[in-house]
Amino acid sequence: MKKLLFLAFVSFLIFVNSVTAYNEITVGENMLITIPKDDFIYINVLIPDDLGVTELGEYEYVIESTAGSSWDDLSEQSVTTDIFQPALIPIEFNSLNKDEGDCSGPFYIRLSSLALGKSRSWSGEVCVSGYADIDAPSGTVPEEEESNNDNMDMFDADFIPEEKTAKPGEDVTYTLSIKSHAELEFDITLGNEVTMSADRDFVFTDSDNPRKDITVTVTAPNQTGNHDFTALIEADCGEQFCTRTITGRLIVSDTDVPEDFFTVSIFPDGLNVRDLEPMDFQLTIHNPGQEKTFDLELKLPSSFTSEFEDTSITVAAGEDRNISFTADPFEDFNFELVKMYVSYGNRRRMAVAQVSKDEMLTDTRRQAEELLARADEETASEINAAMDDWEESYSESSYGNEFGEYGKIKDRLKAAEEKIEQQSIPESGDDLVIISDTEEPVNPMANPLLMGLIIAAVVGIILFIIYKRKGSEEPDGMDFNM
Repeated sequence: MKKLLFLAFVSFLIFVNSVTAYNEITVGENMLITIPKDDFIYINVLIPDDLGVTELGEYEYVIESTAGSSWDDLSEQSVTTDIFQPALIPIEFNSLNKDEGDCSGPFYIRLSSLALGKSRSWSGEVCVSGYADIDAPSGTVPEEEESNNDNMDMFDADFIPEEKTAKPGEDVTYTLSIKSHAELEFDITLGNEVTMSADRDFVFTDSDNPRKDITVTVTAPNQTGNHDFTALIEADCGEQFCTRTITGRLIVSDTDVPEDFFTVSIFPDGLNVRDLEPMDFQLTIHNPGQEKTFDLELKLPSSFTSEFEDTSITVAAGEDRNISFTADPFEDFNFELVKMYVSYGNRRRMAVAQVSKDEMLTDTRRQAEELLARADEETASEINAAMDDWEESYSESSYGNEFGEYGKIKDRLKAAEEKIEQQSIPESGDDLVIISDTEEPVNPMANPLLMGLIIAAVVGIILFIIYKRKGSEEPDGMDFNM
């Protein structure tokens, strides 16, 4: 008995340790998530920040998932909180009792507040694969170019801070920051939602100068309320993930904001890396009210370290304060979250950055895996040869110089997919009709006409048998009338 209890305790410890080691990600648009067989992943929804709420006071929020109970542990949950007490809701997705290649099908995660009259939805799909990965861009890909199978984190771009406050008609200054260790040229096109201007419309990045800042001036509309504005960022790397739209927000009010109001943001909030090297981040605190002293607390995943020590800083009234820190991964990882908590008294906000490693390589491996499951021997050989060439060129290239070879491997995998699909199409003129083994047999009860014909045939057969028997028993010359 004691031995059984000991084994149960050890099993419990292994389970707990494995659960705490599972990756977690933030919710995003058009998520394609792959997790290994018999594994877990957590998708975090930050309430009320992910709904873009700036109203003060406590409100009830409802979060829903349509993925189904066999894939996640959430159908609907209610949370009551305010903007200074963020609730991080983890939705657990699992691949238990599923095989590689199984997918949940498209689902939605929806966050809403009936009291505020606001709602927002994110689409996604979870598949079982030997290559754990996620594609969830921090910016929005143009609708006509949306793709769930492409690396999205070659660069990051954001308005800093993401939210500011202003009086009607007031000019407000933002920093539009772009960061990439790749050698790229970026074109910036401002949206027309509000009146705004920029001091430049293009920048260059490389490994020595990975971050470039642009000053953007936004004129507050005369109408009070929340006003979102956008900028289109286009990199010259020739792939779908090289174009995205970023969004900033201006909170316009003709009255003074509460003295204890503040916002926080982090940059970059989504970035892909190739090597285990230190990653630089910047936290920005926007303090439109009175002077405040904030407590800062950094939360890192277990595979990261940092020289940053939790501290307190004082931010003057009307000031934007930037705090830089470094997160250093010391062991391999797929994707992780870096979190910074900022507190003032009982007011607390959180900024989250998502980092990934070798996403471009993982994307192609996952795509090849899907094709190999359907390919014949010849096509499989072509796919494996293409992947060998790609992985060799990837290992020899420097960050940002993979685009040419990446385009080639995508073309070769696309050609293989077209070949596989063509092989599955029956030749024209073939009169043979193949019925799937999984096709259900025809149910005559479901077709009234067919059922009627069957009944009529049965009745006819019975009457014919009776007639034959009667006829054999009647004397010669006697008529038999039915």
